[in-house]
Amino acid sequence: MRLNDKQQLAFDVPGTPVPKGRPRVGRYGAYTPKRTKAYESKVKMYALKARQEQGWKRTSGPVSMSIRIRGGRGDIDNVGKAIGDALNGIAYDDDKQIRTMVLARDTGDPGVSIIVWLAGEGPDYDQG
Repeated sequence: MRLNDKQQLAFDVPGTPVPKGRPRVGRYGAYTPKRTKAYESKVKMYALKARQEQGWKRTSGPVSMSIRIRGGRGDIDNVGKAIGDALNGIAYDDDKQIRTMVLARDTGDPGVSIIVWLAGEGPDYDQG
């Protein structure tokens, strides 16, 4: 189902997907690895551009999302976690609002295709 642009936020992030790295503990406490932070910043940049172009408004309600991953290594759930965290404050207030997340690995040029929509407005998968 294709929703109109104000009901969904859809965008691509080119390049090799980076799974969420485990927090590291250093002299001053726990921190997110640099590679993860850099990837989350890249996702934020593409999401902000898409949000502006598509008229998406950050929501405080439940959302669903679809992530198609092409290339990269690591568990796809960790790529989903990095993307979910990156969209905090952009697509939604907090990633705890994610009601449904569908992850798929595909072939093709490295990158990810992301669609976020209001839960109940599109193809939710939790109605079983």
